[in-house]
Amino acid sequence: MKKKILAFVSVFTMLLPFISHGQSPTKELTKNSKWKSTVVTVVWGNANKECSGFGICNMETVSQASFNPKIETTATLCANGKEELLLIVEKDDLRKLLNRDIYDRLADKRSARFESEVVIPLEVTRKLGMRAAVTLPAGHYSLSHSNGEVLVSFPISNNERNK
Repeated sequence: MKKKILAFVSVFTMLLPFISHGQSPTKELTKNSKWKSTVVTVVWGNANKECSGFGICNMETVSQASFNPKIETTATLCANGKEELLLIVEKDDLRKLLNRDIYDRLADKRSARFESEVVIPLEVTRKLGMRAAVTLPAGHYSLSHSNGEVLVSFPISNNERNK
């Protein structure tokens, strides 16, 4: 828990100057050489409940052919080495989802509990400079908000990296 709080504070402190000046955290993070980013498709819902309920069912590289805006959004996934992943998604995209619970739990909250683990596949993590898929365990994760975007902070520990 202490690691999660410290990670949130470090990300928030880094983003504070950009938030106060009305700049997009996505653009600012991608300018920072420590952070790598890629655009992903997020299928929302609990993977243990056939993608219904709250959570992230899966995450993959963007594929326009099968995109369904009623259950999916695009998002930016950023990584600063092997310490933290940051998922940045537009609130307007969350608002359009059929599952209103996703928007309600993320839009203006400080944290969210994801009830099932999320595996970020190798095809995504490679674009972030990683050599293996990453499993994010179920649990509480910090949220922050700026300029219509929701930022979900996922600290990565040695136990969460698949090697």
